[in-house]
Amino acid sequence: MRNINFLPFSVVIVAAKCSFYRSRNIPLFRQGQQNQIFCYRKIMLIALRKLPSLLFLYDTSTYFFKNRRSNIEICYDIRIFQDMPLNLTQLFEIDYFEIFEQNCCEIFTQKKIRHLFVAHSNCQQKIVEIWYTGVRKISKMNPLTIMLLILLHIILLPMSSIFFIILPKSKPGRFMTLPCVKFISHFASYLIFVGMIVSSFFKFPIHENAHNFLDLFPRFNESFHKYTDRNDLSVHIDFENFFIRENKPTGLEITISVWIIGQTWHEIKQLMTYGIYDYFYSSTNTFNLCMNVLYLSSFGLKYHTMLVVSDYLQLIGNDEFWTKVDRLNSTDKFAQKEVYNVFYWLNSDRFYWQNLDPINLSEGLFAIANIFTFTRLCFYLSANQQLGPLQITLGKMINDILKFIVIFAVIFASFVFGLNNLYWYYNADVREAVEITRHYNSEDPEHPYSTKAEEAFGSLGRAFMTLFFALYTIGDSTDTLISPFENNLTVSIGYLLFGFFHIANITIMINMLIAMMTKSFEDIISNDFTLKRL
Repeated sequence: MRNINFLPFSVVIVAAKCSFYRSRNIPLFRQGQQNQIFCYRKIMLIALRKLPSLLFLYDTSTYFFKNRRSNIEICYDIRIFQDMPLNLTQLFEIDYFEIFEQNCCEIFTQKKIRHLFVAHSNCQQKIVEIWYTGVRKISKMNPLTIMLLILLHIILLPMSSIFFIILPKSKPGRFMTLPCVKFISHFASYLIFVGMIVSSFFKFPIHENAHNFLDLFPRFNESFHKYTDRNDLSVHIDFENFFIRENKPTGLEITISVWIIGQTWHEIKQLMTYGIYDYFYSSTNTFNLCMNVLYLSSFGLKYHTMLVVSDYLQLIGNDEFWTKVDRLNSTDKFAQKEVYNVFYWLNSDRFYWQNLDPINLSEGLFAIANIFTFTRLCFYLSANQQLGPLQITLGKMINDILKFIVIFAVIFASFVFGLNNLYWYYNADVREAVEITRHYNSEDPEHPYSTKAEEAFGSLGRAFMTLFFALYTIGDSTDTLISPFENNLTVSIGYLLFGFFHIANITIMINMLIAMMTKSFEDIISNDFTLKRL
């Protein structure tokens, strides 16, 4: 026997409404929509005739959502937005508000259909209702009053955040979780972070405030000068005085670090909530993760250097260290390197630093992370109807560029390897091994032994740089010349390859990229009404 489910009367009314909306999708009834009041009553009577069967038997698995795509069409016939949740779930016992807020977009698998659904006027009314939950009265106030309230909320944001952490279930705590308030809080927090990053640009080290080694340790001046004057040591420093590196973080650096740690913890919570696949499916999450990793690596290297400097400052303050310096032996290179490393980490003059010094790496990562920080502001443009389509346009064009780079890189690399292979012999290092006599170029007195082709295509790195700048018309056709050599065949082939490079990459490929970006822009402009609502 089939299980029989008896339904309450409220559920029957809901089912009748859904029957009405389904009936309106029948073409026979769509033809009679000129008189909507008559059509509404007629179809409602037809729907109510089905109530006797619904009163006794109801199968939720077959009645609703047999075809998800057809339900999208039903949404276009909904008269009032309050009835929108009826088409979003087949279970009547759950909260429609929660269903709409969390799962409505998961119902629709096709991106185009999902965009059309969200842009629908009834759906927009429901989204606005959700967005202004709890602040509807404030949204109807004077714009100046709203701006003052937002400014007051930003000023009180640190205290509100602490209060929310302590009492999240209280009335002020629940107020912080409202969608509109949450967005304003996140955006204000991020603007404060950007302001701290900008202020860090103006924090230049002042020479007068830097600690001088001889002034900081005057009682070791004599031992230090003896060490620097020794010529029998193969590894030692040759400067008489130096300034000490920073060994303590500033208050601004600590504040930025705390914000980065908090943002990283937020991303970890999202990763644990949604899972790896769903988390990395969003380009925004991947972008935020890269930014946080860059900042954590940058400040980690900086704090590591500060700890090393602090340890070495304590070391050189001991008499045992200077006793070791005075007893250095010219044959003990290991001990010489140990003493040299101490002064290397203390010296703030970057002329004596290595390329992979932690501070150099830290500042390089910090510079890249700053670009990510300011670029992330574009993600907030979607909150504005005028700037939102521009942000979507930028994202589409970036996708076009990434697709274009794949083809472009293959063609570009072929010319790089081809031209480098053509002129490999004319590199000075190669010619020196086989030339009977040196051949000098009288046309270039500054570099008489080199050729223009060697400077342009003598190595893979030079060939890459020459062709890269040639894309921006920063090049010369004389780069293929090999004077004083009279190998006209090589020069002719070089001219042809260099010319085909300009035709293939500059004339064809660049114009193809412009056409792709123009096509994306036109598609977005044609759907401007939908995108503004998104």
